[in-house]
Amino acid sequence: MKNKKKLVLENIQNLKDINSDILAKTDIDTDEILEVSKSRIGGYSRAIKEAIMDGDTNKLAIALSGLEKQVNQQAFAARILAFKVDDPNLRSNLLKMSNQLSKNIAQNLLSVLKQAMDNKSTKKQTLDLVDSVLSQINNTISEISKSVESQSPEQLIHDNSQKINANIAQIVKNVRDGNVTTLIDKMKSLKDRVEKQVELSGKIKDKASFDQNLQERMQKGIDDLNNNLLSFTQNVVAFKKGDTTVKPEIEKIAKDFIETSSGISNLAFEIKQAKEDHELKLQEQLRQEEERRRLEAIEKEKKLSEIPVGIKEVYIAAQEIEQISTQYEKDDTVVGQILENVGDLGHILRELASLAKIGTPRDIINKAKEIAGLVDIISKFIDDICKECPDKVLCRELKDYGQVTKNFSVQLKILAAVKGGQILDEDPDGIQSLIICSQGLAKNIMEIVKLSQISKLKRAKK
Repeated sequence: MKNKKKLVLENIQNLKDINSDILAKTDIDTDEILEVSKSRIGGYSRAIKEAIMDGDTNKLAIALSGLEKQVNQQAFAARILAFKVDDPNLRSNLLKMSNQLSKNIAQNLLSVLKQAMDNKSTKKQTLDLVDSVLSQINNTISEISKSVESQSPEQLIHDNSQKINANIAQIVKNVRDGNVTTLIDKMKSLKDRVEKQVELSGKIKDKASFDQNLQERMQKGIDDLNNNLLSFTQNVVAFKKGDTTVKPEIEKIAKDFIETSSGISNLAFEIKQAKEDHELKLQEQLRQEEERRRLEAIEKEKKLSEIPVGIKEVYIAAQEIEQISTQYEKDDTVVGQILENVGDLGHILRELASLAKIGTPRDIINKAKEIAGLVDIISKFIDDICKECPDKVLCRELKDYGQVTKNFSVQLKILAAVKGGQILDEDPDGIQSLIICSQGLAKNIMEIVKLSQISKLKRAKK
């Protein structure tokens, strides 16, 4: 028994799937159904009210029957649309509104009228009740329209492409059958749909700003679509005027026309996917950059926590000097010699950071002298660079940074000689002056290294 029940349920589900698939693939023009039935619902609504006012039961029955038919048309169109859209939420809403129209609202109207007749309500009371139900119908129809408009541009292009292709096929059939009576109307409908497609495709093209190739392909599709319409129209008009020799050309253009229309639809979804991939890539790059910064901050914090006994700010300045000395390749050139001396300077400044806490005044003075000596050597190398570098502006900047560095090294020597003991005694003014000198040295030394590397490149091009 359980197996039979399971089989029945499976068969029911299969029938539902088949029905959904048929609805999804149908070429019925839902736009036209929705527009025409909405207009007719308005007419039948007025007829119902007039019949109630006149007390004409025959007129009321006809109007009710007409209204019910048009409401069912709206429900049918909403159901077809539901199985054409990709968005599951939109599909659910359309099916819900379709059921509301086909079952609840029409029955409510009949129930209201029957209740009004049984209770012998006044015409005003009956009209108020009818207005309430008609308002429900109109609200639901408006929601269906909004749902259709809320579809993604890609889905709208896809749906419109199917209508364009069906439209072209109908015109070709008319031409084959020699039927010219409806050609003008069908060509006007085709023109309107192509114009809509061009507008939607332009918006999709703008979305592809991240990829010039995709934009160019969409623009070509738009141009081809317009050209197809122009050629197709010219030949159909010629056929309508009696020129049957254009039949093969119409068939040929129709084939290209449908291919272009379908190509634009496929390209729209390709752009959508490419944009999603692009945005994911950007998000990943942003995540990686944030992760890199986070790790750098952790590493920096770790290094600071590893600082030995000493003045932290001086130690950091020494680290910056040592770090830049390792960023470039060392060689036997003058620029390479600068890097060697800069590395030594950073090492000595690091020792000074510790000695300022645990050393002696003599230790501080000696380290300051060593730093000043290295700065003098670096200044001489700057002079050597400027003798060969063709860029005079760069040389002037190099010399300026060299002079400022020299000034800080002199200040450091004086500070060590005058306030070495006070620094060890943690005198705030002495420590602050040592920090300022160390940071000034680091800042200018780093600029000297960068400019000397640039001068190396300029000499190589000379």
